[in-house]
Amino acid sequence: MANEIELKLRISKSDIPKLKRQLAAIASTSPSVQISKPCTHKTLSTYYDTPDLELLDRGISLRLRRAERKWIQTIKDTGNALSGLHQRTELESEVNSGQLDFSKIVDPTYAKFFNHTVLRADIVPIFSTDVQRTAWQISFENGDWVELVLDIGELIAGDSREAICKIELELKRGHQGRLFEFALQLQKNISLSIENMSKAQRGYAYYRHQPLRILKSKPVKLHRKMHANDALKQIVQTCLMQLQGNQDMVLHGSDVEGVHQMRIALRRLRSALKVFSGITRKQSSEKIIVELVWITNVLGDARDLDVFLTQTLPPMLQQMQNQPRLTLLAKKAKQERKLAYTNVRAAITSQRYQHLLLT
Repeated sequence: MANEIELKLRISKSDIPKLKRQLAAIASTSPSVQISKPCTHKTLSTYYDTPDLELLDRGISLRLRRAERKWIQTIKDTGNALSGLHQRTELESEVNSGQLDFSKIVDPTYAKFFNHTVLRADIVPIFSTDVQRTAWQISFENGDWVELVLDIGELIAGDSREAICKIELELKRGHQGRLFEFALQLQKNISLSIENMSKAQRGYAYYRHQPLRILKSKPVKLHRKMHANDALKQIVQTCLMQLQGNQDMVLHGSDVEGVHQMRIALRRLRSALKVFSGITRKQSSEKIIVELVWITNVLGDARDLDVFLTQTLPPMLQQMQNQPRLTLLAKKAKQERKLAYTNVRAAITSQRYQHLLLT
């Protein structure tokens, strides 16, 4: 069983020529980076589950993929995703035809679960993806090896079709930081957005709606003998989880708590960087803090108006119901809040914000 580590990023179709030119430029101007010629092939993937989505409930993804004249059966766990970095365990087996082969599942983690005859009989195709995949092998002077994959195609779930256009940077060998460093290098000339949803999650969304939610901070598990670097890493990851966990509510929902929780995450993150300033590179840390202040201020404008309209103004309106100027103030505040949220959503979807998260 392998541990899959990859960084997923959305890219616009119009930027694909730029991506190819930039990879060619890096290959010709950076002696420390070797980039192979691209290899392109069609990839058809079918995802399986029971009608009541029992595999999904167990945190299991089962896929059969046809690529380069081979059928590959893959089992993955749900893993985790943070700032576009997906980490999951996967079990791959080559099968002889376009049918699932449960005899190939010998790993004890899954063998017992898939050994039930009734379960096997219930497993059916749920959704599929049809993409053209182009891959580049990228090797670095220190031995790091990254595979860059460009997928263009569509996800098919019943009568629904959804476009796929993304890149994946998969770590084949080396340190995870290499994925982010290379993504930032690409982002200098190309618009890239972090993708925390896998293709499987996007497919399942057509069958089981996931309501928007508020994610509050969780206690960070630290201990006295922990190295300061490890402590900082855990704190930052917890802050990023809270920050990104509330983005969808701010972008698509109406609960004002979304902006509030994002600001809390940012304040915690800024505090952590200041407390641990002795072990971080000063110049890098200061640049990050400047960007954290920027997005905090943008969110702050919306939060101030949320508090004014939901907490400060209501008791005043109740006590002075016949004051036309107060009613006019409420109307003006709602207009200002609408504009503030427009600015917030523009900031969260901007390349500046994406660059901050990758950094």
